[in-house]
Amino acid sequence: MADPLTLKGGVAALRFVSGLFGKKAKKQEAKARMAIARYNAASIRQDAADAAEALEVESRKLYRNQREFFAQQFMNIESRGGRVEELPTGGDLGLVLDGLELAQLDVLERVRQRDLILARGENEANKVIYEGQLGAMTAKAQGRASMVQGITSAAGMFI
Repeated sequence: MADPLTLKGGVAALRFVSGLFGKKAKKQEAKARMAIARYNAASIRQDAADAAEALEVESRKLYRNQREFFAQQFMNIESRGGRVEELPTGGDLGLVLDGLELAQLDVLERVRQRDLILARGENEANKVIYEGQLGAMTAKAQGRASMVQGITSAAGMFI
């Protein structure tokens, strides 16, 4: 028959090793959580950058179309005998100048929207990374707890 002390020693060693493996598994889980969080954050940032770029391209097209439209308006005024430099700010010129002002406000609004898209993307990415860090810290804590449990369980065999 086997010596009871030898059996206890074997069981204690298995519990100790089990605790170490538990810690290692949780450490790997923590690394995986952080890698996933970094990947998701990069994806969110890229999506925001793509949306901002699409808005920028659309804004450039709109700005070019508005410039063409107002150039035609100035040519129309001059073709009727008016000179743009000499007209008071009423009538046709007033309408054109109001339109130019609104067009400039539209450009500024699009810049603001682009900045908001980028800021929202960055905030969402930071949130994902923070959640990944919390998950990683939780996994590491569980790993430490597993190791302590293995050690105390092994020590408890001899008490």
